Amino acid sequence: MANNKSKKTGLVIGIAVAVLAIALVVALVIVPSANYSAAEKMLAAEDYDGAIAAFTALGNYKDAAARAEDAAARQLEGKYARETIAAGWNHTVALRADGTVAAAGENGDGQCDVSGWTDIVAVSCGERHTVGLKADGTVVAAGSNSDGQCDVSDWTDIVAISCGRSFTVGLKADGTVVCVGNNAYRQSGVSAWSGIVAIQCGDDHVLGLKEDGTVVALGDKSGGRCDVSEWSGIVSLAAGSTHSIGLKADGTVVAAGSNDKGQCGVSDWTDIVSVSCGTGYTVGLKADGTVVAAGKLDYEQGDCTNWSGIVAVSCRKHHTLGLKADGTLIALGRNKEGQCDVSGWTDIQLPIR
Repeated sequence: MANNKSKKTGLVIGIAVAVLAIALVVALVIVPSANYSAAEKMLAAEDYDGAIAAFTALGNYKDAAARAEDAAARQLEGKYARETIAAGWNHTVALRADGTVAAAGENGDGQCDVSGWTDIVAVSCGERHTVGLKADGTVVAAGSNSDGQCDVSDWTDIVAISCGRSFTVGLKADGTVVCVGNNAYRQSGVSAWSGIVAIQCGDDHVLGLKEDGTVVALGDKSGGRCDVSEWSGIVSLAAGSTHSIGLKADGTVVAAGSNDKGQCGVSDWTDIVSVSCGTGYTVGLKADGTVVAAGKLDYEQGDCTNWSGIVAVSCRKHHTLGLKADGTLIALGRNKEGQCDVSGWTDIQLPIR
C-alpha cells in the first residue's frame, strides 16, 4: 500500500514536472515566437511605435534588437522627406540605390567631386556646392567653401539637408535646425527654431515646416517670399530664387513671393504629391506620374509637362530633373555645362518620403 502510494506520488510529481517543462517551453519558445511574429506584422503595417516596443520587449530573442533598430530607422525615413535627386545652378547630382552619388555639369569648384561618397541617404545642391546626408546622421560636402557653406563635418544627428545659394541648413532629429555659410540675410536665425519636420532653402531664404502643418521662414524677405505665416495644412515645401511654394495635404498648392514670371500661378493645381522651384518657375508632380509647370520656361524645361511615369522632380536654376519608377533620370532645360547629361544614369534611388 505504501509502495503504491509512493508510486502515485512520484507519478504526480512527474506529471507536474512535465507540465512545468511544457509551460517553460511555451514561455521560452512559443510565446516569444508569437510576439516576434506580431512585431513583424506591426512593422509591415508601418506601426513603428508598436513594432519598436514589441521588438524591444523581446530582449535578446533572435534578432529582435536589430529589428527594433530597423523599425526606428524606417520610422525616421517616413517622418522626414529625403531628396534623392537634386538640381544645382549648373550641375546635377543623384543618389544611387547603393548609397553612392552620381554627378554631372559644372565642376569648377569641385561640386561634382562626389564619386567617393558612400552610405548617402539624401543629396542637395547649392550654387557651387553639393551636400550629402549619410546614414549615420553625419554630413559631407564638396565644392566652393567661400562662405563656409561646406563646414558641416562636425554635424551629427541630422535627418534632412537643404542648400541655399552659398549656405547649408540641416534638420536635426530633435526638430532643431543648424546652418552654416553666408548669413547676409540672417539665415542663421534658424538655430532658434524647434518642432521642425522639413526644411527647404531658396537662393537666400529658408522655409521650415512645423509639426502642426504651419510654416516659418527666414532670410531675404523681398517680394514677399517669406510671407508664409498664414499657411496651414502644409505637408511639403519648395523654395526658388524669389518665391516659396507649399504643398497642402489635399494635393493643392499655395505660393508666396514674386510672380513676375508667373511662377506663383499654381492655385488651380490639384492631385499634386511633390513640388520644386527653379528660377522664375515652379514644377509639380501629380499623383498619376505626370508633371505640371508654371512660370518662365525659356530653356524648354517646361516640356516636362509631356513626361509620364515620374516619381520625383527637382529644379533649381534653368533645368528640370525627373526620376522615373525604373530608376532612370531624365532632364530638360539649359545644358551649357552638361547638367542635363544624365540619360545614361540607372539605378537611382527612388524618393524616400
